[in-house]
Amino acid sequence: MGRQDERIYVGPAVANKKFRFLSVSQIKLFDPISEGCNRKWAFQYLFKRRLLKTGALTEGADYAEKMEHYLKTNEDLLPPVLQKAKLLFPRPGSDLQVERPLGPDFPMAVFLREALLKPEYAHREDIKRAIRDFAGLTIHDIPLDGAPDVRYFRDIFITDDGMPAREVPGTVVIKIEDLKVISRIWPQRVHSGPNAGTIYPGYAKTSAQVCDDVQMLGYARRDCDVFPEATHFRLGHIYAEKKSKKAAKRSGIISRDEVIRRWRRVEDVGAKMIQVATADRIEDIEPTPASCDAYTHVAPCGAPRCGMDGAYPGFTKNPASGEYEPCFVCKGKGVTAKGCGHRYYCPLSNSAIVQNMISSPFKESSMSLFNQLPPGAMPTMPTSASAPVAPAPAPTPAAPPPPVTDARAAIEAEKARLRQQDADRAANAQTNGNKTKYGCGAPGCGVGCTPGQVIVQGGVIVCPDCKGRGGITITVDDSDSHPAPPPPPPAPVATQPNAIKPPDAPPAPGLLKGADPVPLEERMQITDPALRQTIEDHAAQHAQLEVQSAAAGSVWCPESGQTIKLSMEMAIKKKYECSCAKVHSTKTAVKAADGSYDFTVPRHKPKNKPVAVETVTTDDDDEGSEPLATTAAPPPPPAERPGFFTRMLTPKHEAPEPPTRMVSYKFDASGHFTAKLANGETWDQEQGDSALAHWNKPAGTYAVQIEPSSSTYHLMKVGSQVFMVDKE
Repeated sequence: MGRQDERIYVGPAVANKKFRFLSVSQIKLFDPISEGCNRKWAFQYLFKRRLLKTGALTEGADYAEKMEHYLKTNEDLLPPVLQKAKLLFPRPGSDLQVERPLGPDFPMAVFLREALLKPEYAHREDIKRAIRDFAGLTIHDIPLDGAPDVRYFRDIFITDDGMPAREVPGTVVIKIEDLKVISRIWPQRVHSGPNAGTIYPGYAKTSAQVCDDVQMLGYARRDCDVFPEATHFRLGHIYAEKKSKKAAKRSGIISRDEVIRRWRRVEDVGAKMIQVATADRIEDIEPTPASCDAYTHVAPCGAPRCGMDGAYPGFTKNPASGEYEPCFVCKGKGVTAKGCGHRYYCPLSNSAIVQNMISSPFKESSMSLFNQLPPGAMPTMPTSASAPVAPAPAPTPAAPPPPVTDARAAIEAEKARLRQQDADRAANAQTNGNKTKYGCGAPGCGVGCTPGQVIVQGGVIVCPDCKGRGGITITVDDSDSHPAPPPPPPAPVATQPNAIKPPDAPPAPGLLKGADPVPLEERMQITDPALRQTIEDHAAQHAQLEVQSAAAGSVWCPESGQTIKLSMEMAIKKKYECSCAKVHSTKTAVKAADGSYDFTVPRHKPKNKPVAVETVTTDDDDEGSEPLATTAAPPPPPAERPGFFTRMLTPKHEAPEPPTRMVSYKFDASGHFTAKLANGETWDQEQGDSALAHWNKPAGTYAVQIEPSSSTYHLMKVGSQVFMVDKE
């Protein structure tokens, strides 16, 4: 996250279809593997359609400046967003290289690059060496711009867990780290509201992805030449979450030879960029549709004429003066939208892609389809002097529908194709130790190629669904030195040629599951006694099935999604206890028109185990019928629970547990913990508890005591903090 605004402006990156300089951000913008797009780079650097910087990029430069000041002076002026990330920073000191560019004089390297582009200096090796010395790193004699946030050579470093560690003796490891401020580090689940159950992805990279990042590889590749004694490089991203103020670190170690090997792929990307820079039209450049939804951009706010008439989003054109002025609604800021900002004018229709990409000189398979025909195979068109065309014959009647045997053969052929596709995906699975990785399940992912890739006409691309990460990972028994191979595809099932329903088809649902009960008001209007009796029996069977499902096999509590009126007792304690003894926080209650508060019970699993219900089988003749609950009397209602004040004034005979130590702890997506104690007990934090733990030390350093409370939960004291917990 370098601050490039303070550097000397050296002009455009591309002039007269020739590269003057490159940067790691340009390569990431161009490279499809890094969620980039050839056209996106061309719009910004070749056709000069630059996008406004989003708020995240502007804030990122400010955070990098605060981090630089702290690491150089040890003066803590960090904003609240970076306070937790400060624990992952290296200790401030004069030995740190903070925001230091790759080379000593980048403007001089650009000047020499312009001289090298002239015909009389094109083969001067001394100029090429001088460019490399002044820039620090080049790609095909093009100087590369960039600056890591911090680089240091200490033996002690901070691990991803926030603990200090020492490098292996006998190795020379250079640490290179960058700060990333993002909106979400980990995936987050929405627990309430209209989007309940939705999981939003996290934006933090894994340690393996950090070691394969173009930006970090560029910094390490430069150090391979400057510090030949280095044996390894420890590359890391320090992530800070803007809203929750949380922090995390993802780092990995990579050898010197591996850095050089991976950088060769980046050099191939640079060679393609040189070729694309000679394009005259955007239609001649290959797009990457999978990257259309990557990153964010500034879009018009929706006000009249905002972003129209050639104005940037957030600006309007004054009809009288012809000048661009900030929009009166968004004040020149626009709105942040997901996806590529060039999608509004990028020709991405299917017809445009087929028409313009077949003969494009910037695609590996650029030969026109007509040019691929052998000589003499081109058909000749009749001239105006040709013989008159004979009248068209009478239309033939439509062919009869194919017989059932042909349909069965087509179905069996499709099954065989799917089995072969599964076998190909299994054959190309990647095995690492006791884990085997397959494709993500998207069409073509891992079929005939590496998991996370898809074979298309002209080469292999990254899977648009999993972004190259693959999907299913199967872990085998550790006792086996080799992972077990995937099971072979099932053998085809013999089918009857003229059968309408093949024997391997799933059973059809019976009447009970195949139709919902008729509403009561419609049943009352039926005059036929026999039909009405059948429908009444069907509705009664549905009611019994719902009772059985709720009592024996239901995953979710029956009260999930119900809306209740909060009583005075619920309003005082700010809690609602469900019929399954689960306690929910009522902070999400909504005020009604009559002044009361309505609370919607979130979807949850029952806390108490259901009681088994005896079942019988109905005489439903339809295939796929299921057992129904008996008409035995329902279980007695639970005893009325004492009120809030009664429980507050009634002393509990349960005594506090002796103090103990924590053995391990973990957090879920919502930030609530599960702690295992030294006495063998495991406690889960209540989902309705608003207090969140911020533990970052080894579990054995925390002293814990469990105490009873006036409600159904217990209290866990950890130092000065108190949490509501339930025992597993």
